[in-house]
Amino acid sequence: MTNRDFAGKFLNRDETTVEAYRYHLSPPEEAIIVGEIFGPARSFSVPGKMLFENASGGRIGFIPQNGSRGNLYSVLFRGWKRREVLKGMLEWINKGPLPLFVEDVPTVCPFRRDGEKTVLIAIANLSVDPLPHLRFQMARPLAGEPRIEYLTPEGKGVPLKAQATVQENYLYLRTHVLVEPLGMACFRLTPASYHEGGNA
Repeated sequence: MTNRDFAGKFLNRDETTVEAYRYHLSPPEEAIIVGEIFGPARSFSVPGKMLFENASGGRIGFIPQNGSRGNLYSVLFRGWKRREVLKGMLEWINKGPLPLFVEDVPTVCPFRRDGEKTVLIAIANLSVDPLPHLRFQMARPLAGEPRIEYLTPEGKGVPLKAQATVQENYLYLRTHVLVEPLGMACFRLTPASYHEGGNA
């Protein structure tokens, strides 16, 4: 991970999970090289993760790994370092904060659906360990501080006390909801004024 803007504290940490000789990439000069894949004893290198913006402002990210063979699902790939680097890449592609990003664990599957006055969040724990609490951040969905409810398996909304802060266009939420291994937690966010009879 050789690009300081995306690697952060993981600068110059390992990037490769596959044999480098499989890939022969020639990215355009204006591409952003996020990391490199090195051969044995750094005898050679090829570009790893990269980003590109075309003349119309469209942005893409590229990971030179074979998803059909399971490389992107292996334990070697799904880790803390790549999680942070991929977050930075996705923020660059998105040109802003991500819709939903879960902290503390790299192996989750987050869902977000926005309605007129409601935002639904579902977070599936894909690990074999329970999550004793959930901390997640999201692009601000509503003006003001939202009301947060936990949705029980029966679909009933239960008011939830959660620590909410705003920083760098993200809404940070910290909850004490326990999520069992291979389980899911669901939340509903609505404007506080909507519940108080306002016109939010």
